[in-house]
Amino acid sequence: MFRFESLDIWRLAIEYGGKLYDIADSLPQKEIYGLSSQLRRAAVSISNNIAEGSGANTNKDFSNFLDISIKSVLETVNILYFALLRKYISENSEKTKVNKSRILGYLAGDGSVFRYIDRNNEEYFGISFFPDNLCVAKTYVDDMSKVYGVVLKIKEEKNHYNISIKNRVIYKELMSIGSYGNLDWKVPFKFLDTEQMKKEWLRSFFDCEAYVGKNVIQVQSVNESGLNQVMGCYLDWV
Repeated sequence: MFRFESLDIWRLAIEYGGKLYDIADSLPQKEIYGLSSQLRRAAVSISNNIAEGSGANTNKDFSNFLDISIKSVLETVNILYFALLRKYISENSEKTKVNKSRILGYLAGDGSVFRYIDRNNEEYFGISFFPDNLCVAKTYVDDMSKVYGVVLKIKEEKNHYNISIKNRVIYKELMSIGSYGNLDWKVPFKFLDTEQMKKEWLRSFFDCEAYVGKNVIQVQSVNESGLNQVMGCYLDWV
């Protein structure tokens, strides 16, 4: 095994590069020698420089390669802005909105979106999900990757799984959509603007909080107003 293969940063760069290649493939044919080609070169440069730099003789030399890798990341962001301005890509495709609907349902059921200040007066923003089903955990991780481009690890604990991340940007976007927590979560009606999104939110919430039998659905929560919303949604949406 080469040294770079054991580096988390290299694995993240490979995954990010793969997503960028998918975007490059989706751009119009007229951009094949323009934005598409530039995006592919910059995407490969990120992981290439990490791999090449890992073989450097000194940390200073490795750091120089990492600087080039970071500059390539910035180049990809700039190219994506151009693609967005030209309306070649969308910030919120319908498919991505369905993925986000599932995330919101999961977090309403077994999640937490929080802000706290530590004893050193430093501010942190976090998102945590605590499912007791591994398939649900994997679906959540996949949805978070598709929507926010983050790579999350599933930590197995005594009676559940723990999937957590500190991220201010994701925190702010989630809080702009809805509310979370055992006592004050609500159905994000304004965001769920298609039938598929509504059903995905409801299905994800039930995956966390409900027992669904042949002739009965049992939902448990200390949030009475939230439960009333869910039951109304079930009658309207299903």
